Amino acid sequence: MYAVGFRDPHRFSWDRATGRMYLGHIGEHAIEAIYEVRAGDNFGWSEREGSFVFDKTATNPCDRLFPLPADDERYGYTYPVAAYDHDPAADWNCTADVGVAVAGGFVYRGHAVPALRGKYVFGDLVDGRVLYTEANEMRRGHGLAPIHQLALFDAAGGPVRMRDLSGPGAPGDPNRVDLRFGTDAAGELYLVAKANGTIWKVTGTREFASGDVGDTTLRHTSGAANWAPVTPAKWQFTRDQVILAEAGESRPGPRRPFEYAVLTAGPAWSSVLLDARVRLDTPVEVSNRDVIIVFGWRSDTEFYYAHLSTDNTIYPHNGIFKVNNADRERIDHQWNGRSRGANPAITDADWHRVRVVHLPATGEIAVYVDGHRDPLLTAKDTTFGSGRVGFGSFDNVGRLRNLTVTGTPA
Repeated sequence: MYAVGFRDPHRFSWDRATGRMYLGHIGEHAIEAIYEVRAGDNFGWSEREGSFVFDKTATNPCDRLFPLPADDERYGYTYPVAAYDHDPAADWNCTADVGVAVAGGFVYRGHAVPALRGKYVFGDLVDGRVLYTEANEMRRGHGLAPIHQLALFDAAGGPVRMRDLSGPGAPGDPNRVDLRFGTDAAGELYLVAKANGTIWKVTGTREFASGDVGDTTLRHTSGAANWAPVTPAKWQFTRDQVILAEAGESRPGPRRPFEYAVLTAGPAWSSVLLDARVRLDTPVEVSNRDVIIVFGWRSDTEFYYAHLSTDNTIYPHNGIFKVNNADRERIDHQWNGRSRGANPAITDADWHRVRVVHLPATGEIAVYVDGHRDPLLTAKDTTFGSGRVGFGSFDNVGRLRNLTVTGTPA
C-alpha cells in the first residue's frame, strides 16, 4: 500500500527530471486537484476534498465543504499543490454533475517545444481546456500553484478549441472531449480525445494574438474634437483624460453598452493594438461596476467591446462581446458557460493598464490588464475586419488616459 485517501485518481505520471509523482484527482462535486504523491501519504477522502473538510454526514448535499480546523496538522493529511473548482451556476442542482473533471498530465521535459519545459501540462477531460502550472511552483505545504490556460492552434496557426477538434466524428455528446495526455520515449507531448479517437502531437508554441499589428501610431487624442459620444452631455474632456461623468441609460435596439464615445481622430483600423489606462469612478461598493473598450466599431449596432468589470459571475460581465445587429453575444474563451468568467478585471478605484489586441486576419482578440503575461481574456471571431476604437460603460462612470493606438489603417 503506497498511498491512501483517494476518491477518483485520474492519471498519474513522474517528472523525468525530479522523479516526483503528480496525480490528477477528481472531486465529488467541487474540487479538481493535482497532488504530489509520496509513499505513506493520506489524501483524506472522505474526510477531506481538496483542502477542505468534507462532511459526508450532512443532510443537505449542497452543504458539505468547510474550512480546515485549527488543529488540522494532527490528522496528517496531504493537500493539493494545484486545484480548481467547478463554479456551478446559482440554480445548479447540487445532486447532479456539473460536467467538470481533471485529467492528470505530464511535466514536459522534451526538447522540441522549449517554451513548455518545466511546465506540468494537464487539463479538464470534459470541456477540453488545456492547462498548466510551473513544476517548480507545485510545492507541498506552500499553497496552490497558479493555473494557466493554454490556447491551442492547428498546424496552420489558426486558433482552435479541443471541442472543435474532438467533435467531428464523435459518437456522443459533442461538448464532452474526454481529454487525455501522453508522452513518447523522447518526452514529447500528445493530446488524446476519446470522443473521436484522435491523437494530436504538440509540435510548437506561439503566443495568442502575437502577430504584427502594423506601425501607424496615434497619440494625444483627449480633446473633445476627437471623440463622438452617444450622449455628449454626459462626457468631459480635459487635456489628458476622457471622462464619462454621468451614467448611461438603456437605448432602443439590441442590447449593447448604454454610453460610449468613438475615437474619430485618425483612421479606422484593421489590425490594432490599443494601450490605455482606465479607472472606474463608480464606488467600489457597487458589485457590477464596469467600463468598456470598444474596437472594430463600424456602427452603433456593429462592434466588439471588452467589458472590464468587478463582477465575473453572470453572462454579460467581464468578457469580450460582439454586437452584430442583435443583442450582444459573448465570444471570449474564459466564460465557463454557467457562472464564471475570467478573474475580475477591476476591483478598486485605482488606474489600471489595459491592452487590447485585435488581429482580424485570424480573428484573434486578447485583452491584458496591468502588464500580466497571460491575457485576461481571449476570443476568436472574424465578423468585423476593421473599425474604430472607443471607451464607455453600460451604466457606470469612469475615465481613460494615456491612450495610444498602434496598427494598420483599414
